[in-house]
Amino acid sequence: MPKGGAKARAGIDATTRMWPDLGTVRAGESFGIWAIAENIYETTPTLALKFVLPEGVKYVGNLSGQTNATCEPAGERTLTCLADDGNTKQVMAKIEVKADDDLPPMTDLTFTSVADIGDSVDTNPANNRTDSTVTVMVKADVGVEWRMEPAGPVAAGTAVRTVFTVTNHGPGYSRSGTVKFYPGFDYWPAQMPPYPPCWVDPGVIVCDFIGDMAPGQTLTYAFTWKFPAKAAGTTYRVLGELYTPSRHDPVSANDKAEAVFRIVKGSGTTPSPTPTPSSGATPSSSPTPVPTPSGGGLAETGAGGVGAVLWGAVGAVVLGGGLFGAVWARARRRALDE
Repeated sequence: MPKGGAKARAGIDATTRMWPDLGTVRAGESFGIWAIAENIYETTPTLALKFVLPEGVKYVGNLSGQTNATCEPAGERTLTCLADDGNTKQVMAKIEVKADDDLPPMTDLTFTSVADIGDSVDTNPANNRTDSTVTVMVKADVGVEWRMEPAGPVAAGTAVRTVFTVTNHGPGYSRSGTVKFYPGFDYWPAQMPPYPPCWVDPGVIVCDFIGDMAPGQTLTYAFTWKFPAKAAGTTYRVLGELYTPSRHDPVSANDKAEAVFRIVKGSGTTPSPTPTPSSGATPSSSPTPVPTPSGGGLAETGAGGVGAVLWGAVGAVVLGGGLFGAVWARARRRALDE
């Protein structure tokens, strides 16, 4: 017999969902958490939404907006929310909580919401509970810059190597290591980091970094460029920037940097290039001392570096086709997960 002598009712399936306002917080910061409990099919005599709070968090009160319920403490770390009009089809509530002032960095705070239907028997109890984790972070200045090897005007027809560096200047960890480049449609790098971690959309290149960047850690991305004769006398710019700057980053000035190629006529004879293997994100082997935060560098171009990739292959990736579709779909899923 089910608990309390209740009989199973066909079609009862209660579920819950939860959305914290923030994925990362500072110690001492207040934030909201919205959740819903509902009966998908049949209603039940009772329906309550319950919050279970982690250690290190205090309940502050109820918040309004897309809610129909009031929450009350039901224990040291538990809240019970009931619909104000007695609704047992759907209960929606939002609460305000505050992280303790003394929580150490990188503490994970896991919140739980539960759809409670009393003695009624749920035919699918697996979705009656959900968890969401919020991480305590401290300030971390992540900056980017371009480096050319060497600097100076670049002759059309000559291969030019550039390196884009992402550095966490600290003092804390950061989750803002993913970067985005805008080469546009006029020219495309002859050589670029492979997939993974880098992938392309029309006119843009994204290089993913999943996880936490340690203080002092760096990521580098190498590109090789080769401009046609018709580009002589023009200036070509490529912006690189953090894909999503962190709300914990105290310096925004170095979140983006621009490579500036001042293209001049070639000498008429171009030495045969020696191929250099392309590389993906290259993290530093160990964290280095935290440097003084500085603005992103503006790179002047010059002759140097070598290597090439068939333009036709690059065009196929950029303009469409099965390879582009597969890369795009996989990268999008990874970005959404992050």
